[in-house]
Amino acid sequence: MKRILMKYFIFSIIILCMTSCGNNTKEEFKNGLLCKCVIFPTGSFHETYQINLYEDGNISTIFGTRKTDFSSDLAQNKVIEEIVIDKIEEKRTGKINARKLSAIKDYISHHIGEQCFHTESLYIKDSWCVLIETSESISLHAISDFDNNGIKQLYELMRECSPKHIKIHGWS
Repeated sequence: MKRILMKYFIFSIIILCMTSCGNNTKEEFKNGLLCKCVIFPTGSFHETYQINLYEDGNISTIFGTRKTDFSSDLAQNKVIEEIVIDKIEEKRTGKINARKLSAIKDYISHHIGEQCFHTESLYIKDSWCVLIETSESISLHAISDFDNNGIKQLYELMRECSPKHIKIHGWS
């Protein structure tokens, strides 16, 4: 129990640091990143997907093993591919059409500045979480428990546009 509380406390401090520096735009967003969507299982570091969408419509999906300390890496503004994925197993790139890019930009503009973190989702065993980050907002949800319909739609559109199929499954 103490370990879970300590993880929650550390994760909360990291998120507070990330969100309190409003004009400290991460380098990746200065370089054209529009949105990052990380989809990962809570019970394993394997099977982590990171979708990166750029302003020009280029999109890439990285699949691999998640770093155990990726939340602290996010706070340190590390290079995009080094943030979450420790071991890249596959990377696919593509380009999305103007209509879908416009729809994603609309979702993002309607949720600018929203910070929505459900850190308790990280400790539900055998669940999937989604971390969505833009230059001005960040959210973390369990896939089965979105409380923000706009963020859920953004996740679904990013998943649909991914050049690599995102395989969400259960364990038994």
